[in-house]
Amino acid sequence: SIVPDYLVDEFWDVTMDDDFLKWNPGQSIRSFALGQLVEESVVLSEKHPYHAHINRLQIVEPGGCGERFEEGEYFDTLVQQQEMNKPCRVRRKFFDFAGRVIIHCHRFDHEDNGMMTVSNFLQSWAIINPIFYVTRFL
Repeated sequence: SIVPDYLVDEFWDVTMDDDFLKWNPGQSIRSFALGQLVEESVVLSEKHPYHAHINRLQIVEPGGCGERFEEGEYFDTLVQQQEMNKPCRVRRKFFDFAGRVIIHCHRFDHEDNGMMTVSNFLQSWAIINPIFYVTRFL
């Protein structure tokens, strides 16, 4: 079942053309904590299939994201359909893998030419946002 919006920890807009232009192994695009539930609005994945390692994407776009990408289903690669001229909303929960994870365009010539990035998955929310931790839990 799909989790209600009020239980989502963070919302992130992902534009394939803007966010994944050139591979830099030393730079992370985002950091997340284990246990976080993140909703992503993915744009422009028709030309650049969005592939996420480790944690699958659950389609939460009402009515789905076109063709086989039905609401409620899980995928590791999202290809936005031509008839869909709006972002595709997906959710990922970061369960049990801490470290660096690759997200990239799933067209091999694009990936080979650097259209990929890294996200960091950290052990604790306090590492990402110490002010939030201090003000909320101390």
